[in-house]
Amino acid sequence: MTFPGVRKLFRLIGRETPVEQEIDAEIQFHLEQEAARLVQTGLDPEAARAEARRRFGDLGRARAELEGIDRGRRVMQKRLSRLEDLRVDPLEALRSD
Repeated sequence: MTFPGVRKLFRLIGRETPVEQEIDAEIQFHLEQEAARLVQTGLDPEAARAEARRRFGDLGRARAELEGIDRGRRVMQKRLSRLEDLRVDPLEALRSD
């Protein structure tokens, strides 16, 4: 028998790092990879970093788009979790009788 909300409590315990930090780390990774590739073609490191940023485009727009994708993913996860609760709760009620 489980108590209401126990499943949600376990979700809070394993909380992920904030999505903004993950997005910034991912963008930084791609910028560094492109800059390293440009250094191998002969650009000095400072020019390579500047060129990588230029090629990447608008960082603010990219962050906003990625945050929107994550929001959609979280909404879908929440819906699926609720559907799972609706499926499991009646089964547990039947078992407890």
